Amino acid sequence: SGALTRAAIFDLAGGATGQDTGMRILIVGDSHAGPLKRGWERLRADGGLHGGVSITVHPVGAAHKLVLPFWQPAGDHARITNPRFRRRLSRIPPSGPRPDAIGLSMPFWSGRVVRKMGQQDLSLHGIGGPGRLVSDAVFRQMVLADQQEILALADYLLSLDLRLFVVAPPGYFRDFSDLPRLGPLRLLRLDAAYRAVMRAELAQRAVPVVDVPEACFDRQGFMLSAFRNEDPADTHHGNSDFGALMIGEIERWAVARALSKS
Repeated sequence: SGALTRAAIFDLAGGATGQDTGMRILIVGDSHAGPLKRGWERLRADGGLHGGVSITVHPVGAAHKLVLPFWQPAGDHARITNPRFRRRLSRIPPSGPRPDAIGLSMPFWSGRVVRKMGQQDLSLHGIGGPGRLVSDAVFRQMVLADQQEILALADYLLSLDLRLFVVAPPGYFRDFSDLPRLGPLRLLRLDAAYRAVMRAELAQRAVPVVDVPEACFDRQGFMLSAFRNEDPADTHHGNSDFGALMIGEIERWAVARALSKS
């Protein structure tokens, strides 16, 4: 199958610890949570999950649907209102014991804005090359409009005294469908600018980010093909190797957080 071994995955991730924390982690996300779930399932089957961190992964729905209202405040939880999403998860957090932390696999995917920039031949100052320039302020408003529903959800969950973190999606692969229109430099710099806006927003809320390890990128900044989705037609999602890698990163983050609180 060509799948990376557990040892190779954790070598890329920087190793793992056997510290028992008893932490319960809920991951909720767009379609990028799918590879996380598959990676988790693979690690569970292989006996490779960290025994001291309990992780549940819920891919809710496609990212392009998250720009529309998909949830409502409902007392001690957010009620999912999108009918298709509700078939997968009806509320955040689910009923039962509250998770120790909720990871959102939503706030960093720049594809919607990047595609719009490409379709309208727009660019930013400092990138160079083709494209009509938009100001940093206008670009920031584009990002915040794109993430409006997701940031509002984060704010509501924080108001319930739930601890949040963000799980970064993969970067772009070299065969990303919009790369010919944008060119590699504009694509990577637009993505970096998008993520910088969101990092600033999350920092204001004291929401940490579990990042993709630098070892997953090539020298230019594209994701390594080893982590590309198994489907040849899917040019922007990760595979189960990527999911397993990021589950390991989440486990390590949870352990470090628990030890820092002890």
